[in-house]
Amino acid sequence: MYTFKKQIIGVKSFLTYNSKLYFEKDNDIYIDEKKSDLPELPRITKNGYLVINKGKNKFVIMQSNSVCTEYKNEKSIAYYINSFCLLSKSEAIGGIISYDSNLMKVIYENQGIYDITTGNLKSLFKIDNIFSFVLNTPEFAIFQKDATYLAGYSIKTNQPLWQFDLSQLGTFIDNYSKEVKSYKVEKFITIYDNQLYIALNLPSHTIISINVQTGKLINKWENIPYTIGANYDEFEQIIFGFEYKNYWQINLKTSEFNIIDIENTFKQKNLKSVNSQVNIPINQTHYLIKLETPVDEENSRIDVGLGLYNKITKQLDWHYVFDKNVFIGANDPKMTNDKIYQLDADGNLYIFEKEENNPQT
Repeated sequence: MYTFKKQIIGVKSFLTYNSKLYFEKDNDIYIDEKKSDLPELPRITKNGYLVINKGKNKFVIMQSNSVCTEYKNEKSIAYYINSFCLLSKSEAIGGIISYDSNLMKVIYENQGIYDITTGNLKSLFKIDNIFSFVLNTPEFAIFQKDATYLAGYSIKTNQPLWQFDLSQLGTFIDNYSKEVKSYKVEKFITIYDNQLYIALNLPSHTIISINVQTGKLINKWENIPYTIGANYDEFEQIIFGFEYKNYWQINLKTSEFNIIDIENTFKQKNLKSVNSQVNIPINQTHYLIKLETPVDEENSRIDVGLGLYNKITKQLDWHYVFDKNVFIGANDPKMTNDKIYQLDADGNLYIFEKEENNPQT
């Protein structure tokens, strides 16, 4: 299905966007392995736009393969890309990020609606400066204060609509330490059908959903393995994840939770389990996951690999095991229409290409 094609050494970081590869090597930025004049690696906004710094305060925002907006300014919106979300070709939710060393807290100032082309603030959210913007729908913006408190705002009026304190969920017993703990936000998964889905702290094994219009708690799922590894599949409209020898999913249409033991799938390929993975690449037919082999008793080590897990058959349609000297660490793989990329801990970028006789993957 895929064949290992090449290895690029000395890669500091990389990203993919619409089948293009961007990576940093020796302080230079490369696009599809060709050196560019970009001063820094592009960034992907919270809602999936690519922001390219062209240098000299010139910026380009891409949507798919088309230029959505070009602008030039020296104001804050240009530099705090990770804190804003594009609303239209000319407007974005943004703010200024700073660190207060006395309070030992990150401060978010002037959060509101900005004109991208000028950098000017058009309207201000009436919100405390320790809240940070999380994500939005066309009508609602969600903000977070630390890991226990959320607030919903109207984009049209910039006024607060609701607040949600996770303390209302009570406490839970950590199965490992046996301590009583409070619920905290671990990861915002997605907004689907006006519900915000949130993975809570790992020991709680809990996912909740709240209504983005009212802040009301809608659903609570418990006994979820490895909540930080929860991902949203827009093709199937499910939240899913892998943990050790299990695959689990929540059907967002029915709210049904299922967990499947996939140990036999691994045994057939002489594999042991799924390696811990936060972000799982998705296409219409497969999930790209990191794998582990059985322990090598002689060397007391586990080798790692990649695999394509079929959504329908719940089987591995392809896998690859790296050489014993390769250490992947926490780096997650990425997938485009015809390539798979994996960066190891030593800065080696491995590139796999799809075989032409396997278009279904």
